Amino acid sequence: MHIQMYPLFDDVFADQKLYGIFYPLCTVTAVDLAAPIHFVSANGMWIDERFQTPDNTAEYTLFDNTSGRYQFAGDARLYKGYELAAGLQTILAADFVENGADYLHNRTKLPAYAQTIMSGLPELNNSDLDLEYYIGTFYEYAITQLNYQLTGKFQTFNFLIDQWAQHESDIVYTTAQENLETMINDGSAGLSDVHGYQFMGRTIGSEFFTDGNDTVLFYNSGIGKALALNSYS
Repeated sequence: MHIQMYPLFDDVFADQKLYGIFYPLCTVTAVDLAAPIHFVSANGMWIDERFQTPDNTAEYTLFDNTSGRYQFAGDARLYKGYELAAGLQTILAADFVENGADYLHNRTKLPAYAQTIMSGLPELNNSDLDLEYYIGTFYEYAITQLNYQLTGKFQTFNFLIDQWAQHESDIVYTTAQENLETMINDGSAGLSDVHGYQFMGRTIGSEFFTDGNDTVLFYNSGIGKALALNSYS
């Protein structure tokens, strides 16, 4: 098995509809997989359960894995503030290209970064988007990604910026098998059939961000579907 950290968004998703909503964490390739599979996270977005579908709920997101890229058939309205996500992500990414190395070098704290960003944003007329949470999540992801690109080391935001002790751990946990049937709440999920899904691993949210929303990934190679299950640690 090979793990590629921080793949490009366009290498993970077949189109742009989820840009600003989902973060690509890592891509896994293996000899027994016909196509790469991807760990992704929608950290930074709160959920509006009125718009749950069989393809995306508060518990999970289901993707068709077509030639190694994910296609999404769910309802983007599940993610509060979704209509602003792509534009806001573009603004944040452009600033980080220009200033990210300085943020990392100076160990810029999240409150200071958020204040700088918010002071320069246009007015966002959307009460559903938790702007502070969204900006913080982007910053945590971007800092760990940049550090990895510069050093080849995966180190947490809390270590890089807040100088917490760095702990040694796997990025993707594949040793502790997790049972999909016991993790899915049949009364609310809407997933019609959990059979055929193989446990692929777990990415730890508090390592890529500071939020403890983990992604537990299951894959059904027979039908080419990836199931990203939300699990709080």
